[in-house]
Amino acid sequence: MSRILVVEDDPDVQAALKAHLESIGQEVISARNGVEGVRKALTHYPDVMTLDLEMPYMNGFQTLRVLNLIHITVPVILISQSKLPDGHQDLFRHMVGICSKTNLWKELPSALLKALSTSQAPRVDMEFPVGREEIVRLASEGGRKRVLVVDDEPENLSAVVWALEQTGLYDVFTAGGGQEALFKAVVLNPDLMVCDVMMPQLDGITLAQLLYTLGRPLPMVYLSTNTQESIVRQAMKLDCVRGYLFKQDLLTMLGSFLAKVEEWTHTTPEQKEQWANAYQSIDLEKLTHSGRELGLFTGGGWGESSGAMTG
Repeated sequence: MSRILVVEDDPDVQAALKAHLESIGQEVISARNGVEGVRKALTHYPDVMTLDLEMPYMNGFQTLRVLNLIHITVPVILISQSKLPDGHQDLFRHMVGICSKTNLWKELPSALLKALSTSQAPRVDMEFPVGREEIVRLASEGGRKRVLVVDDEPENLSAVVWALEQTGLYDVFTAGGGQEALFKAVVLNPDLMVCDVMMPQLDGITLAQLLYTLGRPLPMVYLSTNTQESIVRQAMKLDCVRGYLFKQDLLTMLGSFLAKVEEWTHTTPEQKEQWANAYQSIDLEKLTHSGRELGLFTGGGWGESSGAMTG
């Protein structure tokens, strides 16, 4: 028996797929939209995923891009109302088939057979592996809180890490950019992320919104050289963001920064649940603006490539 995740917003189609797959001996997990689909892929480890293309909020293309971004390589069968233009089938290495809804029951068996034959491959591509020292800290039973420090400039990264490690109170992990931070945030489940804002490819604000979307929001403090009021306001909109500090002031305020870390890492289960259920408040237009370098949320489906936040 294989576990199949059915992501479909039409309840009739979802029910029909569930009944059909269970009739041939498969275990079925259902999700109503792309956000739920990504979350259940993270928690239920499906062998195969069927994914509706036309869904509100986060469509099939966008869902595939998020799966790519967090390196989940479960075989995906895309289900669409209309035929896709030639060439799109090859854009995602783990998309193994495309079925039209008008011909679904004729096309699904061969696509499912292909998907099941490839589902033994590793489901997570460890492009950003957790280092040996990080694994040792994860396995320790010291009960210390975990802090993930994210910056694309090594000198800034080392300064913050050194200050936190001197306290002896935290297990400190690092990421050299937004994509690595997203991966490690999912794997490590830190109690706090101290994060740069202006990073190439995936900036800190988009990173926070993606963690909301994935159901993995965590307390964040931004540490940036950018003093633009509009950027500060945008960064502070999410409830999980605890502060916005300027790098140029870090040395003079290091004592107060360290004193606040313990407060920032304290999050109640109720707060985490509230944040996890708040994904509908994420503004996808902002994700479109700051995430185009990755092609995550472009309005044209496969989308153009444009500059992300840098500096």
